[in-house]
Amino acid sequence: MANLYSGKLNQMPQAIELLRRIERDYGQTAAAKKARERLAEAGVATAEPVGVEKSESPLPPGFSPRKS
Repeated sequence: MANLYSGKLNQMPQAIELLRRIERDYGQTAAAKKARERLAEAGVATAEPVGVEKSESPLPPGFSPRKS
């Protein structure tokens, strides 16, 4: 949808609003990561994801290793 706004419709303000909403509402998802990348490409400041900790674990967020 943001691609449509920023491309064929030439409505960048609507594209930015949509990307910000994705970032705000779905902050820890791959879609939000992509939204932050697109906002950065457009020169728009983004918030850092809240509650995301850097981990050495190869497991996805929310998963923990099995207990032995």
